[in-house]
Amino acid sequence: MICIPLSETVENREQKDSSAIYKELSGRYDVRNATFEEIIEMSEVIYGVGKISLKDHAALTFDYDKATNNLKWRAPGYIAADFDMYETFVNSDGQRDWIAEFDTRASKDFKYGNLIGYQSKIKVLDIVGKKE
Repeated sequence: MICIPLSETVENREQKDSSAIYKELSGRYDVRNATFEEIIEMSEVIYGVGKISLKDHAALTFDYDKATNNLKWRAPGYIAADFDMYETFVNSDGQRDWIAEFDTRASKDFKYGNLIGYQSKIKVLDIVGKKE
């Protein structure tokens, strides 16, 4: 009889559970062509099963449209009507390439020396990249 350490068994089970979750999500969502609402749904599932932290969930689901509109409404001075906090464009169906979005954000954070922001975006890229 072969004895497998309990920790190894639990680790293998968690790996299989993670693989199954990400496989199901990749079949349901295309992170290179997803709406913000789909990203929220995906993040809620992953957070709900404990695979990402609340910080990661918040980074994935931060609403840049609301933030943009809030700035336009409350910021002193003029903000151009076409100002947008997103780094990439959305298509006519409201879909965006979220890998490109977070990759561009990470590059921008690194360029400006925001290493905490950079690390956060790299972590998000790791999360969404698993669903590709």
